[in-house]
Amino acid sequence: MYKLERNFYDRDARIVGEDLIGKVLVRKYGNTIIKARITETEGIGTCSAVLIRSVEPAENIEEMCLNRYNKPLNEITKYQLNNMCNGPGKLCKALKITKEENGKDLIGDEIFAEDDGFKSFKVGKTKRINIDYAEEAKDFLWRYSIKK
Repeated sequence: MYKLERNFYDRDARIVGEDLIGKVLVRKYGNTIIKARITETEGIGTCSAVLIRSVEPAENIEEMCLNRYNKPLNEITKYQLNNMCNGPGKLCKALKITKEENGKDLIGDEIFAEDDGFKSFKVGKTKRINIDYAEEAKDFLWRYSIKK
């Protein structure tokens, strides 16, 4: 497993967005380490950004449950577990990512992505969502996810 370096991110947002699928998002704070596999992203070519839309818990799910629901793992429902990180706001809450982390460098020590070699999946490409205002860009296939 290795931490992604600046040259990984220093490319077109659509390429980075697709290549982040399957990588592991790591969040460190205090003595806590949370890891989650990136399952959905969206490339935003206009401002060269990538939105991480969804992750699946990989390590320290107990802490993720406490952050997201203020309950331990054994007290949440299967529905809550399945929907814990399936949206940008939800995953930020589960990984304790707040406005304070805005602007943090993704090659720093608090929030970063790792490549653990996981490759047993195909990437699906679909239209971005909730951007009806974007004229022709609303039809661009810049949303990436693990194809199920």
